[in-house]
Amino acid sequence: MELPETLRNTAPTTVSPSEAELRAFTHEQLVQYILQSRSAPSSAPEQYGRKREREGAAEEGAAGEGDDATAEAKADGGEEEEPAKKKAKAKKEFDMSRYHQRYIALKLAYLGWQYDGLAVQNDTDNTIETHLIAALKRVKLITDRPSSNYNRSGRTDKGVSALGNVRSNLKPANPIDENGAKAVIYADTPLDTSDPRKEEMPYLKMINSALPPDIQVLAWTTVPKDFSARFSTKHRTYKYFFLAENLQLERMREAAKKIEGEHDFRHFCKMDVVNVHNFVRTIYSFDIAPAESGVVPGVAEGSMYTMTICGQAFLWHQVRMMAAILFLVGSGQEEPTVVDELLDVAKFEGRPHYQMASEIPLVFWEAAYDEIEWTYDPVAVSQVHKVFSERWKWLSIQTAVAHAYRTFLEDRVVTVGRNEIKWREHAASQPGKPTRHVKLLARGKGDTYAARVARLAGRKRERYIKTSAGRKPTGDDDDGDDATKSST
Repeated sequence: MELPETLRNTAPTTVSPSEAELRAFTHEQLVQYILQSRSAPSSAPEQYGRKREREGAAEEGAAGEGDDATAEAKADGGEEEEPAKKKAKAKKEFDMSRYHQRYIALKLAYLGWQYDGLAVQNDTDNTIETHLIAALKRVKLITDRPSSNYNRSGRTDKGVSALGNVRSNLKPANPIDENGAKAVIYADTPLDTSDPRKEEMPYLKMINSALPPDIQVLAWTTVPKDFSARFSTKHRTYKYFFLAENLQLERMREAAKKIEGEHDFRHFCKMDVVNVHNFVRTIYSFDIAPAESGVVPGVAEGSMYTMTICGQAFLWHQVRMMAAILFLVGSGQEEPTVVDELLDVAKFEGRPHYQMASEIPLVFWEAAYDEIEWTYDPVAVSQVHKVFSERWKWLSIQTAVAHAYRTFLEDRVVTVGRNEIKWREHAASQPGKPTRHVKLLARGKGDTYAARVARLAGRKRERYIKTSAGRKPTGDDDDGDDATKSST
């Protein structure tokens, strides 16, 4: 006799007969049900009982029971229960109001070759400042730029690097004591170092970990209340690296000395007449000396040089324009006296057309200030040294590869007429291709300052009127070696 239809071909793990149904079974039906139960992996009552035990243990808060119960259920052929999903914790916002503020300056180093300049711009995110501000926000040192009193010692152009560019801003310091008042800490603020909570965090390490490898902060310091990274600068120093191949260095040094002093440098810059109305700048020193470049494959020892220019402030592209004139003098194409001609703006109106020097060798070396002592954290210095050492290693390898290509080609045997000689020997025997050089003073000239102002219209005209009305008589514009326009 067969089982009732409700139990036929059904595993007992899913349906269990009631007591009344069992009593109603015939002998044959009861035997058949027992045999069917024995062939199943586990019985429904047992599995159901274990499940209830697990649920009861969870309700009573028995720690660790869930894992054991799950393993036991698996061993008995049951299914693992899906763990309950935990509710995601709400992200806790950083509360800047719980901390004192410290007014600090940061010394920034970067290789600018892969970036679109220093300043934030509207049409690109690939600038040094964009990465720096994002890093400061990420490590909770600022909430936004306007509220942080952010300013900088100078801008740099696309491709220009820096070793000592300075930024100043407010950052959180120690937590506010209970019932205490929020304060801003300056260089002359007395500090209580007895409370371990008031030990400063490793800010440099934090910032650098959030920055790209070729943008790093070298040092920091607390600064006075009236400090401005831009206007408190005592002097700025640039270095321009170059190879002295076929250049007459003494002629270049003679021309460089003529640049020193206070002059109108409108013929050594790209004019930004909307924002800049005074082109007088003071160059304290202009020196040319061998560079500490180490061993460079294919470069004779002592042939790498630097122009080191120290001045109060600089105009847009001024350093690269001055370098270009000195290269013309060093190559013999111009006389050192051409500098005197270009500096005489009353006699010589309009800048002659000439190409400025490349941006790649230019480094903003230092922004100097009175009474500022930089803090170089040993851990941070080790971290930054490692980063730039790695970059130096790979650049050296690339230089060695390029040099190997050169020497390979120089040793190739070429056929000249009926003779076969090495290309190096053939090249040395050939006269150089003559190049026609038009003297600077004989070239076409750009528009004068007055002509450029006369052409201004619309918003540019309005901005010119506004900036010219508020300009200081001495003029101290932001470092003008920046070909990009900041959006802030």
